[in-house]
Amino acid sequence: KFTAIKAGSATDVLTLNGSGSTLTGSLEVTGGLLTASQTIANAVTDTDISVSEFATYNGKKIIYTGGAGSVHLADAVAADIGKAWTIINAGTGAITVNRATSSQTIKLLNGSSVSAGSANLTVATGGIIEIICTAADNYIAFGSGIS
Repeated sequence: KFTAIKAGSATDVLTLNGSGSTLTGSLEVTGGLLTASQTIANAVTDTDISVSEFATYNGKKIIYTGGAGSVHLADAVAADIGKAWTIINAGTGAITVNRATSSQTIKLLNGSSVSAGSANLTVATGGIIEIICTAADNYIAFGSGIS
């Protein structure tokens, strides 16, 4: 156990033991290598991922295990540029990726071509889609099993 004095009181900052380690506070790594596991969202079993629910999955892998359903894209703003979502369809039906409004675009990279971005996308059972926000109300997607 590593302890530091903070505001006059002893505070545990790092605990190492045989079952795991705990770091209390932030971690800054400079000039070195940090390897961490990717975050996986809990398996989603509902058949409709709402706009607000979708927004909370930023940077996570969504393992979709429900039947046929829909995922509704959040209304992206400038602060969302660079955010990414990955959906793995481990369910029993296709997933429709819906644009929340007609002003949104979701372009599909398909080999060397790029779609116009004006249609919803479908992810087949066993498919995977990565969705990245490129501008306000603009997404680009790629993966497998997408039409």
